[in-house]
Amino acid sequence: MKTQKIILSEKATTYGLQSLTDKELFTLLGFKGETKDFFKSHQYKTMKEAVRRQDTEPQTKITQSQHAYERLSFLEGLDHEQFWVIYLRRNNTIIKDSFISKGDISGTVVNIKAILSDAILLKASGIILAHNHPSGEMKPSSADITLTTKIKNAAQLIDVNLLDHIIVGNKEFYSFTDNGIL
Repeated sequence: MKTQKIILSEKATTYGLQSLTDKELFTLLGFKGETKDFFKSHQYKTMKEAVRRQDTEPQTKITQSQHAYERLSFLEGLDHEQFWVIYLRRNNTIIKDSFISKGDISGTVVNIKAILSDAILLKASGIILAHNHPSGEMKPSSADITLTTKIKNAAQLIDVNLLDHIIVGNKEFYSFTDNGIL
């Protein structure tokens, strides 16, 4: 069974330190003493500075499909399919890259609910889907197109824009947006 500290640590790792309330920080840091002393402590001030830096440091911006491909080019040459999502702010800076699933040579299972749940928790305005084709075939399959349509329609209901779906091959990529599918 997971302790509250483990759960909070996982939340901070997944969604960033800024996702934690002051009460959760108190618990995560295991501060011994009065709550009022915690807010004056070095631990609290250090954690808040880390959050401030996380929010103000320059962030990577995706402005074209090439940028998304470069970000996920590590998918080239894999002998199995992997599915990833890039979560974006309104200005198209990256909030997080997220591994969704690993399959075999011909496909992988994608949990749409998990993708959209993370979009809500991360307060994402946009998402970019990506997966690789180990065969090197760049043309999307009918299953790829159906999945993309389902995610696009579901994302619209929660006011999240599906900006692109990238298929990574061997030193090349296919963009659904660039090819007029999205």
